[in-house]
Amino acid sequence: MTWLLRYALTLLIEIPIAAALVPREMRRRMLVDAFLLNTLTHPLLTVALRWEGVEFWPGEVLVLLAEALGYHLVTGLRPGRALLVSTICNGITVAVALIIGS
Repeated sequence: MTWLLRYALTLLIEIPIAAALVPREMRRRMLVDAFLLNTLTHPLLTVALRWEGVEFWPGEVLVLLAEALGYHLVTGLRPGRALLVSTICNGITVAVALIIGS
Protein backbone atom coordinates (compact mmCIF):
# COMPACT_ATOMS: atom_id res chain seq x y z
CA MET A 1 0.00 0.00 0.00
CA THR A 2 1.38 3.42 -0.89
CA TRP A 3 2.02 6.14 1.66
CA LEU A 4 -0.76 8.27 0.21
CA LEU A 5 -3.28 5.46 0.54
CA ARG A 6 -2.20 4.75 4.14
CA TYR A 7 -2.47 8.47 4.92
CA ALA A 8 -5.94 8.73 3.35
CA LEU A 9 -7.09 5.63 5.24
CA THR A 10 -5.80 7.11 8.49
CA LEU A 11 -7.71 10.34 7.88
CA LEU A 12 -10.89 8.49 6.88
CA ILE A 13 -10.76 6.49 10.09
CA GLU A 14 -9.51 8.97 12.66
CA ILE A 15 -11.24 12.25 11.76
CA PRO A 16 -14.85 11.07 12.09
CA ILE A 17 -14.08 8.98 15.18
CA ALA A 18 -12.31 11.89 16.90
CA ALA A 19 -15.24 14.18 16.09
CA ALA A 20 -17.73 11.64 17.43
CA LEU A 21 -15.87 11.40 20.74
CA VAL A 22 -16.13 15.08 21.69
CA PRO A 23 -19.10 17.19 22.74
CA ARG A 24 -21.22 18.49 19.86
CA GLU A 25 -19.99 22.07 20.25
CA MET A 26 -16.37 20.93 19.70
CA ARG A 27 -16.94 18.71 16.66
CA ARG A 28 -16.19 21.27 13.98
CA ARG A 29 -12.96 22.22 15.74
CA MET A 30 -12.03 18.55 16.16
CA LEU A 31 -12.51 17.86 12.44
CA VAL A 32 -9.88 20.47 11.63
CA ASP A 33 -7.54 19.60 14.49
CA ALA A 34 -7.63 15.85 13.81
CA PHE A 35 -6.79 16.54 10.17
CA LEU A 36 -3.90 18.85 11.07
CA LEU A 37 -2.46 16.61 13.79
CA ASN A 38 -2.55 13.54 11.55
CA THR A 39 -1.01 15.57 8.73
CA LEU A 40 1.87 16.32 11.07
CA THR A 41 2.34 12.94 12.74
CA HIS A 42 1.70 10.51 9.87
CA PRO A 43 4.58 11.61 7.62
CA LEU A 44 6.93 11.94 10.59
CA LEU A 45 6.22 8.38 11.68
CA THR A 46 6.63 7.14 8.12
CA VAL A 47 10.05 8.77 7.83
CA ALA A 48 11.10 7.53 11.26
CA LEU A 49 10.09 3.97 10.42
CA ARG A 50 11.78 3.90 7.04
CA TRP A 51 14.96 5.90 7.47
CA GLU A 52 15.62 6.33 11.15
CA GLY A 53 15.18 2.74 12.27
CA VAL A 54 12.38 3.45 14.71
CA GLU A 55 10.39 0.34 15.58
CA PHE A 56 6.66 0.36 14.81
CA TRP A 57 5.16 0.09 18.32
CA PRO A 58 7.35 2.71 20.03
CA GLY A 59 6.74 5.01 17.07
CA GLU A 60 3.00 4.47 17.27
CA VAL A 61 3.01 5.20 21.00
CA LEU A 62 4.87 8.46 20.35
CA VAL A 63 2.26 9.41 17.72
CA LEU A 64 -0.55 8.57 20.13
CA LEU A 65 1.02 10.77 22.82
CA ALA A 66 1.79 13.62 20.40
CA GLU A 67 -1.77 13.63 19.11
CA ALA A 68 -3.15 13.49 22.66
CA LEU A 69 -1.01 16.48 23.57
CA GLY A 70 -2.32 18.29 20.51
CA TYR A 71 -5.92 17.48 21.38
CA HIS A 72 -5.27 18.89 24.84
CA LEU A 73 -3.30 22.03 23.91
CA VAL A 74 -4.91 22.90 20.58
CA THR A 75 -8.43 21.49 20.76
CA GLY A 76 -8.83 22.18 24.46
CA LEU A 77 -9.75 18.69 25.65
CA ARG A 78 -8.94 17.75 29.22
CA PRO A 79 -5.80 15.58 29.35
CA GLY A 80 -7.68 12.35 30.12
CA ARG A 81 -10.22 12.92 27.32
CA ALA A 82 -7.43 13.86 24.89
CA LEU A 83 -5.55 10.65 25.69
CA LEU A 84 -8.72 8.59 25.35
CA VAL A 85 -9.59 10.11 21.96
CA SER A 86 -6.07 9.58 20.66
CA THR A 87 -5.90 6.02 21.97
CA ILE A 88 -9.22 5.03 20.41
CA CYS A 89 -8.44 6.67 17.06
CA ASN A 90 -4.94 5.25 16.77
CA GLY A 91 -5.99 1.85 18.09
CA ILE A 92 -8.67 1.49 15.45
CA THR A 93 -6.34 2.70 12.71
CA VAL A 94 -3.63 0.23 13.74
CA ALA A 95 -6.17 -2.60 13.95
CA VAL A 96 -7.46 -1.85 10.45
CA ALA A 97 -3.91 -1.61 9.10
CA LEU A 98 -3.01 -4.96 10.63
CA ILE A 99 -6.16 -6.57 9.25
CA ILE A 100 -5.62 -5.35 5.71
CA GLY A 101 -1.88 -6.01 5.89
CA SER A 102 -0.61 -2.48 5.36
